[in-house]
Amino acid sequence: MEEKLRQYIKEYDLFLTNDKFLVAVSGGVDSMVLCRLLAAFSYPFEVAHCNFQLRGQDSEFDETFVRKAAEVMGKKCHVKRFDTEGYARENKIGIQEAARNLRYEWFEELRQTLGFQWIVTAHHASDNIETVLHNFTKGTGLRGMKGISSKNSFVVRPLLWATKNDIETYARVEKIHFRADASNDSDKYTRNFIRHQIVPNFQLLNPSFEQTALENIHRFDEANQLLDYFIQQIKTQIIHSDSDSVFINQKKLRSYPSVNTILYEILKDYNFNNHQVEQILRDTDNKTKVGSKFFSSSHVLLIDRDYFIVKMLKKDPNTEGVLAAEMLIYDNEKGREFGQFKFEINKSDSPPFVISKDKNIALMDFDKLTFPLTLRHWQAGDSFKPLGMNGQTQKLSDYFNQRKLTVFEKENVWLLATANGEICWVINYRTDERFKITEHTTRSYTISYINE
Repeated sequence: MEEKLRQYIKEYDLFLTNDKFLVAVSGGVDSMVLCRLLAAFSYPFEVAHCNFQLRGQDSEFDETFVRKAAEVMGKKCHVKRFDTEGYARENKIGIQEAARNLRYEWFEELRQTLGFQWIVTAHHASDNIETVLHNFTKGTGLRGMKGISSKNSFVVRPLLWATKNDIETYARVEKIHFRADASNDSDKYTRNFIRHQIVPNFQLLNPSFEQTALENIHRFDEANQLLDYFIQQIKTQIIHSDSDSVFINQKKLRSYPSVNTILYEILKDYNFNNHQVEQILRDTDNKTKVGSKFFSSSHVLLIDRDYFIVKMLKKDPNTEGVLAAEMLIYDNEKGREFGQFKFEINKSDSPPFVISKDKNIALMDFDKLTFPLTLRHWQAGDSFKPLGMNGQTQKLSDYFNQRKLTVFEKENVWLLATANGEICWVINYRTDERFKITEHTTRSYTISYINE
């Protein structure tokens, strides 16, 4: 066992001899064997034990056993008790998920505060096989078939090469004491059912099932690495982004095989699930669905004409820091800040007045404006007379559609209106013909939007 462990650590570059470990120890055979093996190599480690208070007196006996075992090994022991059932009720999750969340949150807290390089767990090859079978029954892609990683972030699992039989045999030969968890004998939990009912039946079909399964998991892992590599290459070809949106080119996406898989691999980073991806692709084939939106817990996706546009969800309008509905600008102001907006204002009575081509600057006839001006979002039914269209009136919705603005871009359009309600500037787009500079203008009004 020692030599196999040494080779596995070296092959997968798990850690260095002088690294400081925090070892998760339940008191069961797996974690006690792990401690014996690490101690044999003189690795510096400390012990962490979670008392989930789920098995009455047995939980107390486990804690006492681990404390004494750590003392015998000369290792410092960290113990924490959890109200696991209360946490599960509060978060509306199962007991096993609750225990897992509590365990790893505490381990990570210890790792950071006490300066451990790694959290080491005793997951083994049989656990890995059970995980893959469990994922398969729930529904999974290639990633779920690769099983447990030997190193994931700061968590290291150096026993993934060893089967449960290997570990129990080593414990028996080396006379390693451990605590048996009676809950492992019950088929109440899915993993136990897989362990006791499913795996033995597979072994009837193939006596070498565990070894075959591990070889398959290795192949799945390599295939997954290959998938990740090509997904990254594809992303560079079909995605571009600006300050707040991600644009996925639909035509380029569909030039690849396995469109569903590629889109899912992109969108999972924004918390969209596979069912949503399937619906997005179905809606894309229906031209009437242009403008449809899909929501994840953190982002919104818009089906545009040529792109899928992904954007982070806005803050709740009841929370602090969200832009107000509108703001007034008076004729004596020289500058103003308003949420994301910063304006510089200049009034001049010295012709000639130089018209800027910068879309962030509006030059208007001061005497044609009625103050105070109102800065507000555009609304359905708004219309104006775009500069250069000979005084023709146009609805803002038609103006935006002609310029092929996305729904997101329309939502971000702000405008300035006079006290009479006439739109004088669609900010970043066009001023209104009615307020333009002419040869009769004696006073100009320049307002510049500064986007910092």
